Amino acid sequence: MHFNTRIDLIEWREGIRRPGLSGPYREAIFRISSDGMQPIEVSIFVHPAWPEDDQEKVARSFLHARLREGLQALDIYDPAELEALWRKVKPEDISIPEPSD
Repeated sequence: MHFNTRIDLIEWREGIRRPGLSGPYREAIFRISSDGMQPIEVSIFVHPAWPEDDQEKVARSFLHARLREGLQALDIYDPAELEALWRKVKPEDISIPEPSD
């Protein structure tokens, strides 16, 4: 059970103040979408001291680190176990095609 996933930078916001930190930050807002699932948005704050040309790359690197941390925290099933569980509970009305053997 795998879904195609896209991560798109959808907006930059300027002048964001963060409590306890000096100076305004930029906020990169990413949309994470996966076939058949509701998209989610994730905000990543980037200090403006980073070179302008590198800020998107820096934001994506921070996002990558957060997603990896989340993955490690949720690494309960290995892929084969998750697939076996899905085959047991799969609803009748699901529109995802079966993989061809």
